[in-house]
Amino acid sequence: MTAQPSAGNTESRPITCVARRHIDASAFKTYDAILAVALAGENDRKKKGEWKPGDPLLCYAKATRLANMNDRNESVERDAIAKLEREGWIVCTHQKQRRRKRAGTFTSNEWRVLTHDEYVTINPNTCPPPRY
Repeated sequence: MTAQPSAGNTESRPITCVARRHIDASAFKTYDAILAVALAGENDRKKKGEWKPGDPLLCYAKATRLANMNDRNESVERDAIAKLEREGWIVCTHQKQRRRKRAGTFTSNEWRVLTHDEYVTINPNTCPPPRY
């Protein structure tokens, strides 16, 4: 399917799907923050030479960090995280939050973050059709 040319533009462009077309606005705000944290971590690992092609995109973050990034309440953030997990956009890498052995404190949450391409590979034919 191709988009109609805009005024002054004679070329038509293919309509591409992106994550924001699948996810409601509130959950997408959280997904965007999680993706940003994961990509920053990946870039850090690349600089250190610790990253290799095919490594999963991982996010290490507390809900409070994400809430601060999005300027909203922590419980709203936790609801959005739960929705993203249910819908398969993020996958918790451990079922229960782990404790550090020495300090006894909780570690940050860790999620495997799926890009749009990864998501539609696992969930084929889920891209919504264009509305207009």
